[in-house]
Amino acid sequence: MEVKCTFYTEGWWPKNRPKYTCRIENQSITERKISWFLGDHTLEKHNEDVLAIWFDSCPMSKLPKNLADIFVNLDTLYINNCGLKSLSGDDLAKIPNLKELYIMNNEISHLSDDLLSTLKQLEMVTLSGNKTSTIGSKMINKIASDKLKMIDLRDNIVINAVFAKEIFLFPIGEDYMKISSLRKLAKIIKDKKELNKNSNCLFNDIKALLADDKFRDFKVIIKNETFKVHKFILVARSPVIAEMIYSNPDCSTLQLVDIPISVFQSILNYIYFDELPIDDANLIEIYAAACKLKIRGLKEHTIENLLDAVCAFNAVEILTISAKYGDQSLMVKSFEEIRKMFPDKRLKGDLMHQPEKIKEMITAKRIMDEQVRKVRENFDRQFSEL
Repeated sequence: MEVKCTFYTEGWWPKNRPKYTCRIENQSITERKISWFLGDHTLEKHNEDVLAIWFDSCPMSKLPKNLADIFVNLDTLYINNCGLKSLSGDDLAKIPNLKELYIMNNEISHLSDDLLSTLKQLEMVTLSGNKTSTIGSKMINKIASDKLKMIDLRDNIVINAVFAKEIFLFPIGEDYMKISSLRKLAKIIKDKKELNKNSNCLFNDIKALLADDKFRDFKVIIKNETFKVHKFILVARSPVIAEMIYSNPDCSTLQLVDIPISVFQSILNYIYFDELPIDDANLIEIYAAACKLKIRGLKEHTIENLLDAVCAFNAVEILTISAKYGDQSLMVKSFEEIRKMFPDKRLKGDLMHQPEKIKEMITAKRIMDEQVRKVRENFDRQFSEL
């Protein structure tokens, strides 16, 4: 895929250091490989001069894997508010000269042991605001660089701390733990991991309790099927269901419409255990139900899987449902697939917000293609009879 960008010289923190930067804003990154960055270089600058790349509010499920192939001297990566859910050592190994890594306000839940193990030039790391609940106990010890000056882990579930070698590198504010020793940071992470391990014992006990039918105190009815569930689990996982129950606290049953039985079975599995072996045939319906019920985490989970599942067969359906719920990344990916159906036409971007019009266009195209096919067959038949 191609993305639009702006090339300019940015003053980077700390000390406002100038870096020639490629900045991308408000575009969905739907593929792992970016073929080109569409933008005009400033005078006498080229791709080889780009030191930093900045993604801001660009929905992506994974980090593009060929950034250093285009910008060979890239040493700074900034990803802010892009919904990035995972980042691995293998991803970062593809940018071997990386000195500064800023992954802020995304949705990375786990930092692996080998995350920073290949970056020998690394100096600055910011992983703040990522909802991180687990960190590999060996991540700090496996850092390859002896040049590291700062690691910012503020505003994460598991830790709210910053390591810095010099005072001026600590971010403004006092609402986090300031650490001047990597060894101390490694110990804090290890202690947090042990605490989480003990918490998991409680999770397993609850999981076993939920498997016992005799403690289920609530019923969900879909058509002629009844599901025995636990009211407190439904309330905790879906604010929509919580509001339904709150408005009628004495009720012991809830009837749901427009959700297939097989889909609700998959949803229950996710509600209880955070596990969802998704059948592609149900994926779109699960996404729609997750949006209606606002089930925590499920919408994001299905979006990630749908991005990989978009094809000519389901692109219009996915565009229609994602336009209804305003999910830009799904809309862009499905619209790109629809564009492939019209290789001789240039579909305007405004059509992405008009799925009904696209349906009419595709129907008209199919009728026309069928008529052309029949004319061609008739011609070939008559020609063969000559």
